[in-house]
Amino acid sequence: MFKQSDVEATKYNDYKYLIYTRVSSDKDSQKESVPNQIDICRYWLEQNNYEFNEKSVLIDEDKSGTLFLERTAMQLILQKARNWEIKMVLFKSIHRLARDLKDALEIKEVLLGHGVRVVTIEEGYDSYVEGKNDMKFEMFSMFAAQYPKSLSVSISSALAAKVRIGEHIGKIPYGYDHIDQKLVIKEDEANVIRQIYKWYNEEGFGFKKITHLLNKGVQEGKILPPRSGRAWQVTTVQRIIKNPTFCGTFILNQYTSIKVDGRKKQIRNPEEKWIVFEDHHPAIVKKEDWKLANSKKKVNMKTKTTPWNEFRGLLKCGKCGSNMVIIQSWKKKVDGTKTHWRYLKCSAYRRSGKNGCDNHVPIRYEEFRRFIVERLLETGKKFRLILTIH
Repeated sequence: MFKQSDVEATKYNDYKYLIYTRVSSDKDSQKESVPNQIDICRYWLEQNNYEFNEKSVLIDEDKSGTLFLERTAMQLILQKARNWEIKMVLFKSIHRLARDLKDALEIKEVLLGHGVRVVTIEEGYDSYVEGKNDMKFEMFSMFAAQYPKSLSVSISSALAAKVRIGEHIGKIPYGYDHIDQKLVIKEDEANVIRQIYKWYNEEGFGFKKITHLLNKGVQEGKILPPRSGRAWQVTTVQRIIKNPTFCGTFILNQYTSIKVDGRKKQIRNPEEKWIVFEDHHPAIVKKEDWKLANSKKKVNMKTKTTPWNEFRGLLKCGKCGSNMVIIQSWKKKVDGTKTHWRYLKCSAYRRSGKNGCDNHVPIRYEEFRRFIVERLLETGKKFRLILTIH
């Protein structure tokens, strides 16, 4: 028997059939357990005069039926089908094959298109018997696809009920403890949150300077580090400023997961779909302080738009390997005009200062771009283009 970690390096040339099993998590009920699925498939094989071989079993463990591309064993089955290496694939049920109608139909199309017999035992579907009659497969695939959607609605309702009685769901934010299912202020961390808002609202400091002050305080033993144990980062400070949790507000249904190209992607819902619970838990900062920090005037004053970086994803820091990003700077002249500069900076240093990476001599973006263009032109002169007319 082989698990998903073994399948890529395993050859099945000696076996013309495969058994596919899948469990979404280690909490799956007994009837959906891997041994149960194997036992049902084994009985079908024996009843149909096939010799069972445990090496023909492929397992996707802890893999959702809605995530097609992340299921390693299933991808191997499709690859072997395209290579004409198998003649039959056995599933306990269509629920194990897929929980998405589009995925189920695509899997069946690939298998049948390469001469592979598809059998799902619980539904009694056998492509060898059904022929071109796809109605049974499509109907049961629709039922399988509807199950996770119905389950999601039930779970969302249960979570909303918990939040209404003051319980917290999800990750415990910095500054809080989780006691009796509710958020309780953790004073030593809460003081860091209050200091961040003070620096931002009263002192007028930006995210980058606050990050440097936090990391300096950590080194001096005056400020607690983030829970990750690593250095404070600009993005962490930004999230703290924007998060209404710290003023006692909890927002449910702010994000949702959708499937894009076979993978889950989290998107933000429109505000009219949010369920907002004011005074849900003790506040670390006052509501007016949070509103001030997130007011349009304050945000516009702090926001700088980073210009397009032609080297995005291509240029790396030689010290830590992080991406190089553009940092803007300017100087006001006597006549009121401004002189602008653009520098390339290590993103790890930008986020966490010297705690993230070493500083380096400033690299002017325009000068670096000119250098690259000149090298490309010099290299281009070494090549000859031959035009062939047919």
